[in-house]
Amino acid sequence: MLYRLDEEEDKQKFQPTKTICHSETGSYAKISIVMEFILQTKKNIARIVFCALFFMVTALFRIRAVQNVIPAQFPDTTSYIQEARAPILSTNFLLGARGFTIPLFFKIAGVQVDRIVWLQALFGLLCWTALALALLKSLSNYWIGLSAFSLAMLFGLGREVIVWDSAILSDSISISLFALTLALALLLIAKWSRFRLAGLFIAATLWIFTRDTNAFVLGTAAIGILILAFSREQRRRSLIVGIPLLTIAVLAMIMTVLTGRTNQAVTHNYEQRVLPDPTREAYFIKEGMPISPAVQEQAGEWGLTLLESNNPDITTFREWMLKNGNSVYLQFLISHPKVLFGDPIANRNVLIAGGEYLIVLPPGYNAPPAWVLLTNITYPKDLTLFIIWVISVAGLAIIVTPWKTVVKKWALPLLLTLICAPAAIIIWNIELMEVERHALLIGVQFHLALWILLLFSADLIANKTQPINPLAQK
Repeated sequence: MLYRLDEEEDKQKFQPTKTICHSETGSYAKISIVMEFILQTKKNIARIVFCALFFMVTALFRIRAVQNVIPAQFPDTTSYIQEARAPILSTNFLLGARGFTIPLFFKIAGVQVDRIVWLQALFGLLCWTALALALLKSLSNYWIGLSAFSLAMLFGLGREVIVWDSAILSDSISISLFALTLALALLLIAKWSRFRLAGLFIAATLWIFTRDTNAFVLGTAAIGILILAFSREQRRRSLIVGIPLLTIAVLAMIMTVLTGRTNQAVTHNYEQRVLPDPTREAYFIKEGMPISPAVQEQAGEWGLTLLESNNPDITTFREWMLKNGNSVYLQFLISHPKVLFGDPIANRNVLIAGGEYLIVLPPGYNAPPAWVLLTNITYPKDLTLFIIWVISVAGLAIIVTPWKTVVKKWALPLLLTLICAPAAIIIWNIELMEVERHALLIGVQFHLALWILLLFSADLIANKTQPINPLAQK
């Protein structure tokens, strides 16, 4: 009995102490939560201030670059201007010699070249800012998120991007819409919603009608998305995204053929790649191509004589070319894989350079000297070292991260990287004239995809460490 009383006394004696310990622990926990909240609030404010300041600096840079510039006009500029002046619901506007997107933007600018330059510069600024914010939201680590925001903003100021703001062509709007489409894709991956899905479809549609070759790029991407439908987890959403995008791409390709926009590309292929080569010429003659001295005189020429001449011999050739030229040329490429694949591979530097050989600074361009350094950092020319760097970080991410997480995180940048190959093959074999400029977006897409893959891999490595980006958790 005494033992029990002593035991009870001991229990009572130590009970208040336990209560005090629980109370202190609860207080410390509350204080810790409050301190963490204050710390995160400070980081959020710091991030907002940083992004706002970075945006303002970027805006000033872009404005300075085009402030006193003389708009650069090219032979293609005339056709864009003419279509932009047509009524917006007319056949000439919607089904003209060009896709409707560029004439639409030119019409918004009042079809005045000075205003077009400013519109292209401001629209580019907004689109690259959207991409920067989308990357920031897609990354978990606080510092990697800020690095991604900075990189995207700087990438949008690179020479391969910003110099086209002053050109009255399709390149500036095409690159900007690509950045916007990519931003919306990242946001849709981060959080599925009908609003973001609709935005993606609208941006993709506008982008696809800036250039005919964009239809092939988007079509290839849509097929890649549909392949994900074999995964049970991604089946429904892959079909919802992939089928409409593929449908838009196919419709754009059909419109390109029906409106005759492929005729000039076909003509250049015969002028430059068939008629000057006796072996190829013999192949096409065997397939029914009519030949004459008048036609052979056009070998190596860049004119449109084969399309426009009234010479009876050329007229006979033109009728055959417009009727059978595409199908026979496609048959030739399929039966000669060395030409189909070997030539683009041999000229990969030209294709990946993305228009480097055609970049000419227009009069009045005010880009500061730091611009060249900036471009060399964000758009490295030594791709070998850059790719090794990306592969090294990606390899480390595979080691420390579950494979399922890696695949899910890498899906978009890997898709962007892989579709560069078919896009390059298509452009090399179709868009012969100014192939470097037509391949501009391939270079931009390839470099940007590698950067995103690098950032996502680094984020996978650091995603279990602090500080964490709260935006990515919502």
